[in-house]
Amino acid sequence: MKNNRTTGINFTENIFTLMNLFKNISLDKYANSISILQNLYEFGDIVIDNDMKKKIVSLPNFLYTAKYLYQMIEKLSWKEEEEFARSIITDKRDPWLQLKKFKSYNLYLEQLQKEHKFFDKEEKIVFLGSGPLPISQILFAIEYGIDSIGIECVPEYVSTSKKVIEVFGLTKNISIIQGNHFSLPLKEEHKNLIIAYQAVPQNEIFFHLSKALSQNTKILHRINTKDFNHCYTLRDLITYYSRDVNNLSLFPFTEFNNSYLKIYTSSSFILYIKI
Repeated sequence: MKNNRTTGINFTENIFTLMNLFKNISLDKYANSISILQNLYEFGDIVIDNDMKKKIVSLPNFLYTAKYLYQMIEKLSWKEEEEFARSIITDKRDPWLQLKKFKSYNLYLEQLQKEHKFFDKEEKIVFLGSGPLPISQILFAIEYGIDSIGIECVPEYVSTSKKVIEVFGLTKNISIIQGNHFSLPLKEEHKNLIIAYQAVPQNEIFFHLSKALSQNTKILHRINTKDFNHCYTLRDLITYYSRDVNNLSLFPFTEFNNSYLKIYTSSSFILYIKI
């Protein structure tokens, strides 16, 4: 498959068959298959226009299938990130050069260029959902001299990310703890929190944060907004209807909005402060 604009009746007729094909793939059986991962990404990278979107959304059982596909894309994405992290640990070459080969490296650089100006170097950032490859924390430390604490709920990711940090020689700047949103507030005082885009369940996270953190704490919530009146990929469509559209009804939370003030909004994050 190619990442080109895709149109035509044949695509519309076959899209549900394609979705069911991936739906019936066992993640446990094929998690280590690079070809399955690549095929799934290529499938998600198909570019569609608004007319095609309407046809796809109207297919029988679209929402059910989309939710499954979203979960699988996310799991496979984490699997790929974990494998990349392990390659950095085992590779004898310069880890910095290796990190630059990560497919989302430039996107992270652009993201941090926007985010870092909201934080002081003297204050640590806490990352909720740091993952197996704590690339944001590494870049914050190297590019902007900002230390951080990562919170990750998956034990294997905690172990892997700690080894990655050791390879980069950043153990004095970055720490990783196993936990989740209920680990907040930490014993160590902190005034800055970044919530990963993949961190779920969002309603539970934000309900807890409405009560847990101290005054003047900044929360930067990473989001991914799209202009759905123009062209976008099938993955965007699946993500929107399986995740984001279900979260629209959850915002604004009464409890959260009574405690936090929205001070900045962009296409990639929203910044709040505890009042």
